[in-house]
Amino acid sequence: MKHCIILSGGMESTTMLFKVANEIISEHHNVKLEEYLFPICFDYGQVNKKEIEMAKKSCEFLGIDLKIVKLSHFKELIGDNTSALLEGSLIKPLTAEENAGNPQVNTYVPYRNAQFIFSSACYAESMNCDKLYLGVNISDTFGYWDTSVEFIESIKNVLKLNRKNPIELETPFIELYKHEILKLSMKYNEDFDTDIVKYTWSCYARSGENNEKECGLCTTCTEKLTGYIKAEFPDEVILEKFDITSEDLKKLKSEF
Repeated sequence: MKHCIILSGGMESTTMLFKVANEIISEHHNVKLEEYLFPICFDYGQVNKKEIEMAKKSCEFLGIDLKIVKLSHFKELIGDNTSALLEGSLIKPLTAEENAGNPQVNTYVPYRNAQFIFSSACYAESMNCDKLYLGVNISDTFGYWDTSVEFIESIKNVLKLNRKNPIELETPFIELYKHEILKLSMKYNEDFDTDIVKYTWSCYARSGENNEKECGLCTTCTEKLTGYIKAEFPDEVILEKFDITSEDLKKLKSEF
């Protein structure tokens, strides 16, 4: 069985990549992962291009190729006033506090996930893959309608219409919170003898390659940082990952 992974370079999709890789190794033992695992990543004009570099690092570690597809039409379609996630946007990403209560965060890109899924299904079919994986989680559903259970089930039904090569869409983390996914990542840290989420990037406020730490303030950083705390990662690991002080961390931990 062959597997296609939509790999953004974020924490969820990276953990999912190692999860599937671990399952393949457990089933086939001395297997060449590149024969069974086909990750795909999209360059769609996002401000946080560093996530692509992180995706490359994970694939290099596993010894597999990463398919990078450029989707340049988003900018042309939605312009500069629709999503804060695209380069050149006149909208700036809001902090978690500023986004509170919004039914849809301003980093939402219209129908992005649908296009990711169908583009990946195209690649998956060409590589004779049986399964396609997407790393959505329950935390995403509050700000992104295209990560909801209803959306995923609808997409699954569409993929089943393929008469010759129906591809099964898997979303193993859709009922998990970020801290639960991070706890799961610890298991794969042991299996692969590395910190698999060290080379991930979620920050929307910082995008340049010179940024070694995520800001800890934007919506995605706040969710990720909270996940690290709830998953009980060591303080030194958290401080190495996020641009916060030990005093900031102490205050945050006191709130849980």
